[in-house]
Amino acid sequence: MNRVAKTVALVFLLSALGVPGSTAQENPLFLLFPHLKNMPAPPWVREGMRLTYFSSAASIPEGRHLYFKDENGTWVDDQGNRYRQEESAGAGGHGYTQIDVVALEGQRVALHIKSLGMTGIGTQQSALSLLGFDAYQGPSAAGSDWWISPQFLASVEERNEQGLRILRMPYPLGQTTYRAIRFQTEDPHGRHVRVYDLDSGVLLHAGSAVSGRISGSFTQELRPGTSGMLSQSTFIGARQVTLPWMQGTPPPWLATLRALRYEGTTTVYIPGSPAFPLPVALTAQTVAQGGRWLLLRATDLLASVPGLPPSERHSSRISGIAQTGGFWLPPDGIATLQPGQHLDTDPVTGIATSVSFRGAGQDGRPLVTLVESCSGYSLECAYDAENGLLAAFRHEDRKLNQVTEMRLVQTQ
Repeated sequence: MNRVAKTVALVFLLSALGVPGSTAQENPLFLLFPHLKNMPAPPWVREGMRLTYFSSAASIPEGRHLYFKDENGTWVDDQGNRYRQEESAGAGGHGYTQIDVVALEGQRVALHIKSLGMTGIGTQQSALSLLGFDAYQGPSAAGSDWWISPQFLASVEERNEQGLRILRMPYPLGQTTYRAIRFQTEDPHGRHVRVYDLDSGVLLHAGSAVSGRISGSFTQELRPGTSGMLSQSTFIGARQVTLPWMQGTPPPWLATLRALRYEGTTTVYIPGSPAFPLPVALTAQTVAQGGRWLLLRATDLLASVPGLPPSERHSSRISGIAQTGGFWLPPDGIATLQPGQHLDTDPVTGIATSVSFRGAGQDGRPLVTLVESCSGYSLECAYDAENGLLAAFRHEDRKLNQVTEMRLVQTQ
């Protein structure tokens, strides 16, 4: 590929990346540089490694109001078309994104990505909420966008061309100044920036500023209504998490599992009002599997009020050997766990993980229950001690006073 064509392609691919975390996917650079897949992962990439980022996003409306065509609207243009006026409010949020290397097999890596939200800033930060999970499985030379092989970064040339700028630069972050490489792309819709550490390959910062049309909307001047979106993720640190079962043997059924189904209820507790549990269900279908991990497509179903269809949400989930809160654990690796045993406390989020129960469940089968907890939420996961399968879980959101409980009802 000639230099001009490769530059155009690089602009397109880097612009398409967006800010990591919303949807983990194979790094598009693999399409432009196939040899990247065969490069070694950075030496620090190993099972149990955790990266933590501070992430934030905000939508910024073009003005205070937008107008939509409506025959009953009270706003009328020169041609007699009628519009209704709606207030255009922005929204924003911030929190942490944590990426765990939950399995590493040869040149393939499995990542569990957890999003945690909070309100307030500085000393007024509130308790954390568990927002959701994402997953990545692919070549270990680039873990989605969260790192790129230093060997590859060393080969990238600096450029300053229309729509693309690549610059080597010192990058101060916290108490450290990194030798970094910055990728910046611009197009008519916005700007995207990524900064990587040249020595480790880790993503130090990603940000984007984009704008888009709001369907069917107009400004007061009858121009198409638009809204801007700002988002960023900034590296906080990395650490090795060590769990007692990481050297255990994955259960044999891991190679043949097709699907899991959990059913239960979710309840919002309002002081002075009766509890009204709604039925919920989670189906997780195997998309790909290795010797130490499962990649699943999860579908959450939440019942609605009578007469309305249930709400449905899809996500990707990974379950690997170096993980808590997954769909399985190695039975021999959890055989020695005891109630009250402390497993980990994250220094950034304060989330503590421990063993809360070991004994017989309601059906008489032996269970081991792990709980991760902080001031904002708790997640309890009960595993069958004989086969290692997640038998039940309970999520309590202490900010919303909401409790979701589910039990395994079917395996395929």
